Amino acid sequence: MTTKLPYPEFASEAEEANWLYENRDELDRYFSPMDVSIGEMLLRDHDLILPEVVLAVPLTKEDMAKTNAIAASEGLDAETYVGKMLHELLESKQAA
Repeated sequence: MTTKLPYPEFASEAEEANWLYENRDELDRYFSPMDVSIGEMLLRDHDLILPEVVLAVPLTKEDMAKTNAIAASEGLDAETYVGKMLHELLESKQAA
């Protein structure tokens, strides 16, 4: 299940930017606790689709450095890369 925030139709980008600015405090309440950046939001049917679960995983400094390096080589941030790798691992295990 996902949490949807109403995302109205806008006549222009300026109107949308103004709405985002005026509602920034409310939007921050939704995104900050989940550590979701604006770039990671998925817009579908003009609703903001938020991830259902955020998982904190302790990593050693060495593993974090490796993760950052590999993620950067693929043009991703570490969180997106780890999520992608976890998804691929789960899919391969399920297929086996």
